[in-house]
Amino acid sequence: MRFLVAVLLSVSVLGCMTQNIQQFLMPNGVTMYFLQPTQWRGGGIYAEIDFNYKTKEETDVICNISIIDKKGIPKGISAMTFTGDNISFRLTELKVLFAESNNNKIRITSNFNRDEFIQFMRREEIYFEITMNDKTEKLLPSKEFIRLKTNFINDLEWSENGILNATHH
Repeated sequence: MRFLVAVLLSVSVLGCMTQNIQQFLMPNGVTMYFLQPTQWRGGGIYAEIDFNYKTKEETDVICNISIIDKKGIPKGISAMTFTGDNISFRLTELKVLFAESNNNKIRITSNFNRDEFIQFMRREEIYFEITMNDKTEKLLPSKEFIRLKTNFINDLEWSENGILNATHH
């Protein structure tokens, strides 16, 4: 039995290193998943997006976004929406963390409804939209994000079914 647990733990640790997902065991049996930044591009805008998801808690997912606009520092951001298979999921509580005018970059944190986040991560045709100064830009995910979302859903389902709930990365 110990051998099986060691093999599962080793495979899980190696898998997390290649899929850019980190798991942290927290008090009360909660696991926090950190989905490291991945690239999204479109319309002259580049974004790096990461997520923090906690199991066994009814809290929103934290979504952090760095946006770089080659035309200048992003301003007038009024909405951010993830869309999957024609179903839109709007981010809430947008807050600017900092801006770097020399890099035309802004860093924003926001909330993503936890149930909607899981629904989005299970979708196939996905994109991210940013509305700035009444103009909406559509950004497409990198292949790295597509792999990451598949691995995240698989890890989450295994954890919820008790198969890998003892892992720590």
